[in-house]
Amino acid sequence: MHWIDDNTRRFKRRPYYSCDELDQIMERKVVAFLTEHYKRVHYPLSTEDLTILLEQYVDDLDLYHDFPRDQAYCEGETLFVPGKRPLVRISRHLSEGGRRENRQRTTLAHETGHVLLHKSLYDRLVISSNQFTRKSELLCASASDPAYSPSCDWMEYQAGYACSAILIPASAAHLTNRAFQEKHGLHGALPLGSTPAEDLTSLVAEHYQTSVECARVRLVNMGILIRQLSPIDAWAIVQNPPRPGLVHCSQVVPALVAPFGIVVRKGI
Repeated sequence: MHWIDDNTRRFKRRPYYSCDELDQIMERKVVAFLTEHYKRVHYPLSTEDLTILLEQYVDDLDLYHDFPRDQAYCEGETLFVPGKRPLVRISRHLSEGGRRENRQRTTLAHETGHVLLHKSLYDRLVISSNQFTRKSELLCASASDPAYSPSCDWMEYQAGYACSAILIPASAAHLTNRAFQEKHGLHGALPLGSTPAEDLTSLVAEHYQTSVECARVRLVNMGILIRQLSPIDAWAIVQNPPRPGLVHCSQVVPALVAPFGIVVRKGI
């Protein structure tokens, strides 16, 4: 992790994590929790596990919160109070709806990401600026959507990535992918939308109790599934890159190395 300027102006500087760093942070927390409670590591995490995990880091977890009418779109909320543990509220409609369990699970994991990654940030930067009474609310309108764009708020993007890393830990996902590929005689990254990619996505979603979309985004972020360009599209980008530099490389390189199982990963 290193520090960069915060373009949201929430803070002067904000943390920038590589994807591998976020994977390691979240997996350590999950493994430590499972080892303490069950003396073994097993997946999927149950909804109760996710609830207990989050409760360890907050002063209060309200699973049946009624958001006001003008915030009815919200699914989760984290309130940071410098010097104290955060307060987390989950929308009542997630906890009471039997068909919404996957959304409830992703919201719990998303708010856990906020708490684990951002509490110390508020303690450090808000208290150091002498704003001791300041509270900051993070209303997560799309907490159940892990497919955050890097162009959105960096705190939401980090929490979204942490959400999928908690639900589908990297080490376990790689083992699931390896077993799947060995069984079917496959090798390397799988082109997104192909039959093997869809079969693996469904397997991961079922095994880790997530939505198919959450599983797909996780596998793409890990480089297990890849948006592979056709040779014509790749050549077009080489000839007319949208702009020089990393964006150009980030579009072409994954398309060329995917067949060899080489993963190109970024940071947040």
